[in-house]
Amino acid sequence: DVDRASRQELHQRARKPLTAVLADGQRPLAERQAAADALAGIGGEAAAEALIGVVSNANATGDLRRRAAEALARMVVEKPMAQRHWALLERSLRAEALVHQSDPERIAAVLPLLQGASRGLQSLAARELPLWRWGPDRPDGRVVPMLSLTCQAARDYAGNPGFAINTNVVERPVWHLPLPGGVPLELVAIPAAEQPWLLGSPANEAGRRAYAHAPECEGNDVEAQRWVQLQEFAMARYPITQAQWRLGAQLERENRDIALDPASAKGEECPVETVSWHDAVEWCARLNRHLWREMGEDAPRLALPSESQWEIACRAGTTTPFHCGATIDAAWANFQGTYTYGWGKEGAFLNGPSPVGAYGLVNSWGLADMHGNVWEWCADLWHPAAEGAPSDGSAWLQADRDFKGALAANRLLRGGSWFNSPRNCRSAFRRHGNPGNVYSNVGFRVVCLPQGPA
Repeated sequence: DVDRASRQELHQRARKPLTAVLADGQRPLAERQAAADALAGIGGEAAAEALIGVVSNANATGDLRRRAAEALARMVVEKPMAQRHWALLERSLRAEALVHQSDPERIAAVLPLLQGASRGLQSLAARELPLWRWGPDRPDGRVVPMLSLTCQAARDYAGNPGFAINTNVVERPVWHLPLPGGVPLELVAIPAAEQPWLLGSPANEAGRRAYAHAPECEGNDVEAQRWVQLQEFAMARYPITQAQWRLGAQLERENRDIALDPASAKGEECPVETVSWHDAVEWCARLNRHLWREMGEDAPRLALPSESQWEIACRAGTTTPFHCGATIDAAWANFQGTYTYGWGKEGAFLNGPSPVGAYGLVNSWGLADMHGNVWEWCADLWHPAAEGAPSDGSAWLQADRDFKGALAANRLLRGGSWFNSPRNCRSAFRRHGNPGNVYSNVGFRVVCLPQGPA
């Protein structure tokens, strides 16, 4: 039609000057990044070639290569070209691994590209994921190469104390569940283990004094270590996004009304926040009815994770303060970067949530955003001491006998947020909130369980 022809003509006119801006090393980085985004929206082979040229250019800045890699993955293209883009991004992800690298300039030049390639591969994979099912007939998940990193103490090239990082390509199978409207809910399997998992933190872990201001924590070892054994479950790779929330909130009411667009910081791919614990439970209930209608008896059950499930998933077998090691950097996760932890350096404070998976980094089980971005509701009632907690990984639903009033009904929050210092984003850090309240830095992610009692 005429409108389509007009758009094509406009795109044709815009492609050449945008390509020139992208290639112009004298232009500000922000302008070149915007040109990459615009070319992705225009599409076509010429736009793709321009982006491929940047991704492949070792002399381009890491931040520009990162944006070009992400833009390339967003392009709507035919399957053969998508396969070519996949091959380029995977080659980029594997080609420039950082091994015990402590030079800030080298890290700044390479790590952003690896993050962009990782995020691009995850974006491409999300278009074709097999359906999750419980039982022996579950199809194999699509194995997706993703970026993980670990850090350790080291001195930089000038002899100053700092950290060195090692990057690693994690290859994890990924599945999906069909939300209404075709937006996938991506899942990874969290394996059962023959030996119990260790939760909590050692007595000497920095950040444990964060509870000193909370009277109900006085005299309790809030992060006491304990062993937990649990069965396999699946978990959403990201916090629930605003787009996913809206699709669930439009479904038939189960027990309560929920807002269609509650988030304070708008963005389809940003995590939904300003939702109460009760709101999150209602969203799960609506989706469970939808899945039952779509999948019948094979439908799984969505729920908020137990605190044990959340921490086991976050740690992915590690015992360090973060799944990436004993420190964390504001270039790896969204927290208040003006504060530091361990050998970490001061970084940016974004003053709001970022799109889920924006950093391209996952733990060794393929989960993103486990540290920072938004707090995540868990199913458990709040207990400041671990004594008496379930050892099978189930949620602790018996109220603390020492609590009275509203505190007895509070629910667990885990993971920290964009508003918090890194000490509050540690794997072991525990916080709680009133289940009826909403907070602009609190969202949730879900676990996927076999059908059974809620």
